[in-house]
Amino acid sequence: MKSILTNLMVVCALSFMFACGGKSSTEIANENKKSGNSPELTKSLKKEHDLMTKEHEFMEKEHRALGKEFGEMDKKYEAAHGGKRDKVYEDAAKDHKKLLDDHTKLINDHTTLIKQHDEATRKHGNKEMTDVEFHKVHNALREKHHQMKVKHLEMKSLHDAFEIDFNQLMGKYN
Repeated sequence: MKSILTNLMVVCALSFMFACGGKSSTEIANENKKSGNSPELTKSLKKEHDLMTKEHEFMEKEHRALGKEFGEMDKKYEAAHGGKRDKVYEDAAKDHKKLLDDHTKLINDHTTLIKQHDEATRKHGNKEMTDVEFHKVHNALREKHHQMKVKHLEMKSLHDAFEIDFNQLMGKYN
């Protein structure tokens, strides 16, 4: 009788674990834990926020400078060529304009990322989000931020290439 009861308890325990996705009650409790933001985590998240804000300010400042630079390049070209534009320059100008538009989009996406980071931080701090949910969201936001940094570097390289091409077109290297 004792072995039947033991087997029945094992079956019940295994059924419960299967119903819970194969996780122990401790794992389930940890997943559902809503600890909020510790002082250390708050400090770390604030550093991240401040860094993203500074990066964002830099991107906006850089964007204004790039727009101004593009306008100046356009004026220099027109002055050097009597107001005439050839197809090569027109195509390059369109590509450069598209780069500026893509940069604007990246800045807007970065604004959204900062808002999402702040929202996740707020929700976790107010215990509206479990620790597991927070870490999942936070890691996804970090990955997205990394991808934005890579994209920004690619844009910077492309801009540098446009600048070199423009200088060649203007005969600076001849």
